[in-house]
Amino acid sequence: MEPQEDTNVRAPSTRWEWRRVKIPPAPQAPSSEATAGVHRDSRSAWEPRQPISLTVVRRGGPEAWYELRARGRVHRFTGVTALEDVMQAVYGENGRC
Repeated sequence: MEPQEDTNVRAPSTRWEWRRVKIPPAPQAPSSEATAGVHRDSRSAWEPRQPISLTVVRRGGPEAWYELRARGRVHRFTGVTALEDVMQAVYGENGRC
């Protein structure tokens, strides 16, 4: 059996070259002193039994999604998100807000 020629031989790219570059370090997280003065605002958590006003806008798309405006914030959810999960985010539970 004769050895077969490699039919997939190509010339190297003419644009390829070695280049020394300096990659900058990743940005650092804020120090604990910078976050010490930050406090959660009054919208952090509400009593779930209190009435709340919502504005719901259907944004559509290939996968339906909705935009809820409540308590001065905008929340976006896909159409398959359960109502309980939506309301937990609006009321500030589950760490979503």
